[in-house]
Amino acid sequence: MKRLPPYPVVLLLFFLSGATGLLYQVVWVRLFSFLFGATVLAVSTVLAAFMGGLALGSWWAGRRADRWERPLRAYGWMEIGLAAYAGFVPLLLKGATPLYAPFYDSLLGSPGALTAIRLGLAVLILLPPTFFMGATLPTLTRQATAGGGSRKRVADLYALNTFGAVAGTCLATFWLLPAVGVTQTLLIGVGTNLVLGVVAVAWGGFRSPAADDTADAGRFTLPFPRPLLYATAAALGFSA
Repeated sequence: MKRLPPYPVVLLLFFLSGATGLLYQVVWVRLFSFLFGATVLAVSTVLAAFMGGLALGSWWAGRRADRWERPLRAYGWMEIGLAAYAGFVPLLLKGATPLYAPFYDSLLGSPGALTAIRLGLAVLILLPPTFFMGATLPTLTRQATAGGGSRKRVADLYALNTFGAVAGTCLATFWLLPAVGVTQTLLIGVGTNLVLGVVAVAWGGFRSPAADDTADAGRFTLPFPRPLLYATAAALGFSA
């Protein structure tokens, strides 16, 4: 008999995923500031790379999650992959320092070129973990709506994920970083992701039934042209 995790468990996963994601963002901005400096351009470069990875991961998983029979297990492996990579970010930054230093010296009078170098380096380092982060939301949404779960849950799930992000930001900024430092804060995030991943993989061995509303989604008619909806969403994200 198939036994899917209860809905509150999925809600908890959503909350903790959001919390660890923004905990990592706070830590990574701090780590990159040691290399790039704490200027507005340097911090914005890291945030742009972070958000770009989230967008790519969400787009990739969103196009595939409805076909996955065991989305919770897929989510678990994403969390494990995120944890495994996130722990190496400080080492990658340390290795990138001798590569970045010559560009900084030669391009100090060219802010645009220096920003492009920073963005490229940040993308190379942060794309894999942020890709995993972005992929978790549509994957868990597929799990939450399996077996006929209402698509109206998606708004609640996204809200809870955002509340988790707020909690992770506050926890990292106002408590963990002052109390235990950058390395230990990063390890707390890694440990949390590992626990989430192992639990999800173990519990996700059961096949999720196809959701009725997943089948209905293919027959749903959008009230506006798809390009207009995409453009509106992009404009809202840009203004935010």
